[in-house]
Amino acid sequence: MQRLMRPLILALLCATLLACDSTNTNSTAVNSNANASAALTTPTPSKPDLGQALSTPASNPEERVKATDAYVADIETKLPGLTRKERILKPDQLKGTTEADLEKLHAYFDGQTLKRIKTYPKGNSPKTEEFYFHDDKLVFVFVESEGKGKEGDAPGAKGEKLYFDSSGLVAWFGEDGKPKDSASGAFKTKGDKMLVEAVAFRQLSR
Repeated sequence: MQRLMRPLILALLCATLLACDSTNTNSTAVNSNANASAALTTPTPSKPDLGQALSTPASNPEERVKATDAYVADIETKLPGLTRKERILKPDQLKGTTEADLEKLHAYFDGQTLKRIKTYPKGNSPKTEEFYFHDDKLVFVFVESEGKGKEGDAPGAKGEKLYFDSSGLVAWFGEDGKPKDSASGAFKTKGDKMLVEAVAFRQLSR
């Protein structure tokens, strides 16, 4: 009798183990499918929208700086695909607009939309200014003390960064990365100067 029972018990144990293994396998497959589904439905972080930041009165300067940086970086990435127009400047053509003695400017268009202007000085001066536009309005200026030999973005380039919206200059960082006092007279003077230059350069780029 014991001899008959022993194979029966072994058969029952094997059946139980197989059932458990099948359950674990199915459970693993379900979990894997659930994880894959969750990964597919997880939203991809979106870039800050500059248009929304500029049109929202409650948007603070920090939000606008972040959105503008993303916008400028996107333009620099697409720069090789933009249409570049070169304008050679006549002597004293910009007299009364800027104290810089400029040789030429490059304007970059996406179709008919102006995105970027870079100015180049005459002589040995290496200082350049880059103006970025959104919906034909100035949103950012990068003043680089050593930018003459570069056309596009140069990682790690140092310079002054100025951020604008419809109210004017909203943030200004020196070459050392430190913010300038927005309540100072120099802050408003600098902002007004860049806006005047932007208007003149934009007209010349057409």
